[in-house]
Amino acid sequence: MPLPTSAPPISRGDSAMRGLAVLLVVTSSLISASALADGVFIDLYPTSHEDIKLILDTLDDSISAGHADAPPILMMLHGPQAGRFVRPGYSNNKSLVDQVAKLVGYGVIEVKICATWLEEAGYTEQDLFPFTTTVPFGPAELERLAQEAGYTEFSIDL
Repeated sequence: MPLPTSAPPISRGDSAMRGLAVLLVVTSSLISASALADGVFIDLYPTSHEDIKLILDTLDDSISAGHADAPPILMMLHGPQAGRFVRPGYSNNKSLVDQVAKLVGYGVIEVKICATWLEEAGYTEQDLFPFTTTVPFGPAELERLAQEAGYTEFSIDL
């Protein structure tokens, strides 16, 4: 049975339901990444530090769950949440940045940041951590991945 090219977004709800929903989407992402040669990306729209932490903790748990054969899940950051992953914000976001670096190191995720957002927010590529790369325009890259590159999208809107 073919996998969908897009999963419905997860939206706001009570914390337990959000946690369960994130767990289901991330687990599906990892399983899909194992089954799909092209890959999976997660389009994140978290609104708080806690929402991002929930997603990262779920991905962190996947390290011990034995999904080593899955290609990294692409995390595209475009918009205000990307500001948590630039050097000037490190002291306020240390735990998140360190956790993302660990997940990249373990090959669980790949992180890309929208260069358009970066410029509009007053940052340069030198403000990025070495585990991130840029794409010219995040939303267009997500569309390209879904339509042309055969990636499966999972949107998380907390």
